[in-house]
Amino acid sequence: MSKPKETRVGCYAVMHENNRVLLCRLSDGLEHRGRWTLPGGGLEFGESLEEAMVREVLEETGLQVQSSGLISFHSRVAEFDEKSLHLLQFLFGAEVKAGELTNEIDGTTDLVEWVEIDSLNDKNAVDIVHHALKSILG
Repeated sequence: MSKPKETRVGCYAVMHENNRVLLCRLSDGLEHRGRWTLPGGGLEFGESLEEAMVREVLEETGLQVQSSGLISFHSRVAEFDEKSLHLLQFLFGAEVKAGELTNEIDGTTDLVEWVEIDSLNDKNAVDIVHHALKSILG
């Protein structure tokens, strides 16, 4: 019997300054727990892509942001034990408008911080982070 297949649309913020990028650490219980990812997440019914990014960034970081435009789009298929996911990931530049960095409580991430770009590798950051860095840094 084949696994269920789903398509998931995600919207993420790419914020960088002084050779650092704002990232969130994935929580326990997730496949890539302990690894860094971009702040962002799934599109809810009726939201625009940018609205989803803004909402997700607030939930995961405590920051109110404004989109500075689409940076990149990433599409891939991920295989999990229980299902196959086709991930459609939209990456937006974002500028902080208000708020203070605050860790998400009981969510998919458990820590948010500015991480040195040079410290990131395939073992401590998920694919979308590397795609984002390639898009903004070349």
